[in-house]
Parts: sequence; structure tokens; C-alpha cells
Amino acid sequence: MTDWNGAALEKIAAAEELDLASERPNGILRDPVTMRVVRAGDRLYVRSVRGSDGPWYRGTQSR
Repeated sequence: MTDWNGAALEKIAAAEELDLASERPNGILRDPVTMRVVRAGDRLYVRSVRGSDGPWYRGTQSR
């Protein structure tokens, strides 16, 4: 996990959507997936559209 500084947290939390890309085992980024982000205090949460069955979620959980 990453600790966000105040300016970065504000900028990310203000966005309606973010394009997020997970990293393959060889370090190359996968194609980005557009997701909604929610801020709760000093934490950011994203939700996988397809839940735990989605490839984005599975890929990020394995790393």
C-alpha cells in the first residue's frame, strides 16, 4: 500500500474516475481499467466492476 501525501490524496479523491493499470509479473503494465475511487479519511478505495472474478482484481491481489 501507498501512503498518500495531502496534495496527491486531494487530487485523486477529486477525480470522478481514474484509469488504473496493474503490473504483470515481468513489470509491464496491463491495459488500464477505468474505475471509480472513494475517499474515506486518508484512505482511497477502488472497486472492481466484476468483483473478485474480474481479471483486474485477481491480478492486483496476486501482487
